[in-house]
This record gives sequence, structure tokens and C-alpha cells, in this order.
Amino acid sequence: MNKRFVMIIIFVFTVVLLCSCSKTKTKEEILKEAENYTSTSTEYDSFAYQADIGKWLAPETEYNYDKN
Repeated sequence: MNKRFVMIIIFVFTVVLLCSCSKTKTKEEILKEAENYTSTSTEYDSFAYQADIGKWLAPETEYNYDKN
């Protein structure tokens, strides 16, 4: 009975130690990591490639509607 009791205590102690380990980050770690991703770009910088897409198109001067 004594060996069994010791084994149960060791098991419980091991489970408690393993459950106390976590991979969650502290608030300071999250803020420090967020600084790496912040930049001073504007929201339209992501779409700057679209500025020259339609230069080959002429502006419409006449509208034609189908009269069916």
C-alpha cells in the first residue's frame, strides 16, 4: 500500500507540473512582438499596384443601351 500511495503522489505531482507549463505569452511579450509588425504605411499602400492598371483604357464618351 505504501508503494502505491507514493506512486499516486508522484503521478499527481507530475501531472500538476505538466499542466502548469503553458505556451501563452505575457502582455509584454505580445506588445514587443507587435512592434515588429507596425509600420508607418498608409492603408492605400497595399493597393498602389492598381494605380496604373487601367491607363490603356480611354474614358467613355458615349453610352449605348440595347433597346430590345
